[in-house]
Order: sequence, then C-alpha cells, then structure tokens
Amino acid sequence: MTTLRSLACTTAVLPFLATGAAAQVSAEGLWDEWQSMYADAGVTLEAGSREMSGGTLTLSEVEVSFDMPEGTATGTIERIVLGEQDDGTVRITMSDSYDMDLSMKPEDAAPFEMALNVAAPGLVVVASGEGDTTSYTYDAPSLTVEVAQVETEGEALETDMDFVLQAVEGTYSLTEGTPIRFDSAFAAESLTVDISASATDGSGDFTMNGAFSDIASSSEGTLQDFVAMSDPDAALSGALDVSGTYTHGGGSYTLDVSGEESMTISSSSDTGALDFAFTGDSVRYGGANTGVEFTVSGAAIPFPQVSAAIEETAFGLTIPVAQSDEASDFALLLNLSGLTVGDELWSMIDPTGQIPRDPATLLLDLSGRAKVLVDVSDPEAMTGAGAPAQVESVNINALTLALGGAELTGEGAFTFEGDAMPGMPAAMPEGSVQLTLSGANALLETLVQMGLVPQQQAMGAQMMLGMFAREVDDDQFESLIEVSPEGGITANGQRIQ
Repeated sequence: MTTLRSLACTTAVLPFLATGAAAQVSAEGLWDEWQSMYADAGVTLEAGSREMSGGTLTLSEVEVSFDMPEGTATGTIERIVLGEQDDGTVRITMSDSYDMDLSMKPEDAAPFEMALNVAAPGLVVVASGEGDTTSYTYDAPSLTVEVAQVETEGEALETDMDFVLQAVEGTYSLTEGTPIRFDSAFAAESLTVDISASATDGSGDFTMNGAFSDIASSSEGTLQDFVAMSDPDAALSGALDVSGTYTHGGGSYTLDVSGEESMTISSSSDTGALDFAFTGDSVRYGGANTGVEFTVSGAAIPFPQVSAAIEETAFGLTIPVAQSDEASDFALLLNLSGLTVGDELWSMIDPTGQIPRDPATLLLDLSGRAKVLVDVSDPEAMTGAGAPAQVESVNINALTLALGGAELTGEGAFTFEGDAMPGMPAAMPEGSVQLTLSGANALLETLVQMGLVPQQQAMGAQMMLGMFAREVDDDQFESLIEVSPEGGITANGQRIQ
C-alpha cells in the first residue's frame, strides 16, 4: 500500500506542472507564478536555464522535488516550452517523457528506491486568464506511468508496473488567494494496468492485468491541502479542504499468484464510482459498483473454484474528525444487493436444491450525530483511556437482510441523553425499532429437513420468535422494540426487561 500511495502522490502532481495563478497570462509570468505557488505547497521547481525569444519561453533541465510523509521524490524534465499566442493565451508543451526517483522509508516495510518514467507524447496545454483565475485545457493521445525499477536494501527487484491512459483530456483552474484554490476535470477513453513481480527467494510470482473504459474524475479544493492529503495524519486533522469523484464505464482485472499457495482472481463490473471529501470537520468516503462478477480458484482456497455475482454494491462513510463540544453528523452505508453464488458452492451445501436460491441482499443505512472528544490525528489520544467519541443519536434509515427465501427489514431511531458511563461511547438509549420478518419458518423447516439444524434448536428459535414478534400473516412477523430512558425494553408493548 505504501508503494501505491507514493506512486499516486507523485503522478498526481506531475502531469499538471503547467498550471498557475496569474491574472495576466504571459509566458514569463506563468513561470514565476508556478515557482511561487509550488513553493507554498512544499514543492521545489527550478530550471537549469531559461531563454525568452519572440514571446516563447524555453525552460531546460527543470528539476522537481518534494517531500512525502515517508520519503522524497525528485525528477528532471528536459524541456518545457511556453509560447504566447495572438489570442492572449499561452500554449505549453514539454518533453515527451521525464523520470522521477522515489526514496521511501516506510514504517511498516523495508526502505526502497523506485524509478518512474512518465510519458505523455503530444501533450498540449493551453492557459488563459480571467480576473484572479487562470484556466487550462489539455489533451494528450496517451499518458503512461512506468515503474522502471524498484530496489530495496541494495538489491533490484524483478518488478514491472505500467499504467496507461488513452485519449486524455481535461480542464484545470486555479484562483488566487490564501490558500490558492483549484478545480479540475479529467477524462480518458481507457485505463490499462499491468503489474508483475517475483519473490526475491524465488518462491513465486505475482501478476495483475486490468482494463477499464470511460474514465472520468473531478476534484476541487486548495492546492496545499491536495499535496497534504497523502499524509494520513493531515487527512484526519479536520483542516483539509479537498473533495473529488472518480467513475468508470466498466472494466475487468485478473490477478495471479503462483507458488505453493497459488491463486487466481478474476473480476469484472459494468460501472464503478468513488467519491471523497476532506472538508472542515468531517471526512467522507464512498464507492459503488454495478454488475460485479468474480471468480477465485487455486490451491490457496479449499474449493476448486468459487464464483459469485452482485447486482449492486455500495459503501459510504461520513465521520466527524474535529474535536468539539458540539455534535456533528455521521453516516454509514453498506449495500450488497442481488448476491448470487455459483453452483460449486451450492452443490456442497444444498445438492438437491431445497433452499431457495433467490439473490441475497444486505443493506444497512445508518445516520446520526456524535461528539468527537479527542484529537483523532493524535495516536496517543486515540489509545488513551475512554472512548474517542460520544454518540448523541442513531437513525436506522434502512435495514434489509434477505437470504434463502427469508427476509428481515427494519427502521428506527435512538437518542442518547445524559452523561456517558466510563468507557462507554454514549449514555443510555431511548427510542424504537420496527422489524418485519418473513419466510423464516419455511427456511428453518428446510434446514431441519436437510439435517443442518437440529429439531430442538429449531423449536427454541420459534419460541423466541413468538416472544418477541407477532404473526400478522402466514410466516410473516412484526415486532416493535422500544427502549425507555430508564432502560426498560418492550416488544409489541410487552415488557421484556
């Protein structure tokens, strides 16, 4: 993960060196602004030589360097040319490729050196200005990031990584201020990923090949915060102001691990999306996919092959991160809809097909408010005595669990008033949850007939169901669970505690 995070941080900054914050667009003015702007963001940008001729500024041997949480990155671009045009814009081109060197010292792994080559032949960027905002449009036939070499403890590893984007285009703008704000949009026809590595002891190989279509992304925030986003402590400090989205129009990948514990994973999806936001006092992260299919095989699993498909997956998390005396919103979404598994698993569990093989669903949608009690970016504070947050309310917006012909749904809300007990995240709850269960008895009887559940245990489960729920239709039950401020619990008006 350290390697991928470092690679992402490096390549995210470099393709957009042709940016600035000058109101009047000129070649020399842009270059001066780049140096000032990147210096403010902790990036050193220096040219070995600069030559101005006929409205064209040619920069040679442009050196770039910046620090990351666990290392440094340095590189040299042979040439950047900024040409002033008759319409008041500046046309910017650069060398077809340039090299970057990463020197990393991660806390959880051995130090390593990585050599990257970034190639964008035919890249053209056009800069224009209006007021305090400088805007850019860019396009390139392709953008390739190649990991040319990885070396650790003086030994070169057999590793190859290639990331290739085709038909790249986008826009980028920066607005003067303290700090400088940016807004960007990016699109590419396709993305291909090829990774291979061999263990140093010869015990096995790893390969990954993937391809995705209709890539699009957007982001906005401040430039300083964008650079700081690679630092986990900064990301959790509550001080950042960065948000973005990523989508693709379908893709697939295959992962192979050879050796004694060999394994092959193949997966595809119809669409995919991610979004994130580090804004003010909260962090938001989420993603979704549709039409997911995957297959796992190999000696590392106890089955010859496992396959499954999911119509829709989604995950979302919003949490407050700033220490405060006031409560803030939080949310959690987990959705696995339309899950089906292959016959190779069903044949082991239910070879005669007695259990309904309807698609399974798990949906959990929660929201509420909580008060952050400590600085979550401080490891010592997080490991200290007491809970890091105090929950004031929880809303169960939706709960669905469907499996084997049975389905449980519910919704409800709880509030937590008063002081929390020592070591507890919240005070005693008050509220209720409404639950509906259907098809449970039919599923239970099937499991008994198959010998998977003893008859005595099934009878115990049915008795418990009768205590907590009332039957409103054939094999359909409802239950209203209520909790009073004094700690009393009732089910359908009957006190159970």
